Amino acid sequence: MRVKSIIILCLLSTFVLCVGTQASSSDTNKSLNSSDGAKETFSALADLPVSEQTRNVTIIINDYSTDQDLQRLQNILTDSGPDALLKTLGKMKSLGRIERVGTVSFYDFRIIISKPTAEGRQIYAVADRPMKFWEEYYDTQSTEYPFGVMELNLKKGKDGKEEGTGSLVYAAKIKGLTGDKFKLENYTFAPIQLLGVRQLGSSRH
Repeated sequence: MRVKSIIILCLLSTFVLCVGTQASSSDTNKSLNSSDGAKETFSALADLPVSEQTRNVTIIINDYSTDQDLQRLQNILTDSGPDALLKTLGKMKSLGRIERVGTVSFYDFRIIISKPTAEGRQIYAVADRPMKFWEEYYDTQSTEYPFGVMELNLKKGKDGKEEGTGSLVYAAKIKGLTGDKFKLENYTFAPIQLLGVRQLGSSRH
């Protein structure tokens, strides 16, 4: 499968993730503070681009990454490369997950950040994706893309619950990781679209 490079500048269709450019410095620090005890649940419909099928999924967020977390991981990526980043992520606790309804976790996210926008907020999450047996056995090119990256674009609905859309890059390389920008290369032609994202519960204060 041909590899498509993606550079997202706050637009899902162009993909380097630019996060929260309109946030104040105090809001930015608060949004990355993992000590706020955030626990949130969202439902969504995953639109699979290859099979043209849809699946009901649940997104669970237990906590958020800190600025220090992101800086440390960026330093590892810069100094030692993506393999070292992958190994480090594998040792970190899960901050949340996305799962198909009725099944176990699809991805466990090791990095989750939330940034305010003019209309609501954006959430970005990174996972060290589980490799399928056939990928590793045949050493397919997809094994060179060991990360999964989710983006949610949310705003408050009429009932006060957050709603919106998002995407999940199934297999990616991470080439840059900072507090306001992710630089990715995507293995597939298009991300999985997350439609009808809706907040089910939250204990954020």
